Amino acid sequence: MSKGLEMSEVDPTGDFCQSEAGLRQIIESIPAWVQVCRLDGAIEMVNEAATLISGYERSEMVGQTWPYPWLSGAWAPGEGANGSNTVPWSYAEVGQSGGSRQFEATIVHRQGSSRALSVALSLLRDEKGCPQRVLMVGWDLTRRKAMEVERIQTEKIQAVNQLASGVAHDINNNLAVVLG
Repeated sequence: MSKGLEMSEVDPTGDFCQSEAGLRQIIESIPAWVQVCRLDGAIEMVNEAATLISGYERSEMVGQTWPYPWLSGAWAPGEGANGSNTVPWSYAEVGQSGGSRQFEATIVHRQGSSRALSVALSLLRDEKGCPQRVLMVGWDLTRRKAMEVERIQTEKIQAVNQLASGVAHDINNNLAVVLG
């Protein structure tokens, strides 16, 4: 019978989360889009999940400045609310407000397919509390949204079938009276 590994067995020094290599390994293992940007939106780091979702190579993404070619929908430039040419939240606004923002975005894969992402932007501060970077984490909602559409379609079909069944029953009852 095997027992679970104790933290001291894996990393006796306890420095795994403090080392750059350890943090990179943690970020790479996250099955969601992870991106670190400067306050102006220039990308400094992305994980493997981001490259898989977007279809772009890491080298093409790192250094990319706002607007990103893979972004579409309400957060993309030129498609803001009320036809405005601004984005609802910019990286700089997150930096100024000190808070976080959550929204949905559409990522267009390099080959043209699109994916729905639930995105969270969070401010990263230095040890003095000054805003330094913005962390973006995006969870792929594509499969969930497709299942929702399928469920709604199924409910509509059931409602139409129930209505048709009721109408057929009423017609049969009326015909039975006429024939009787």
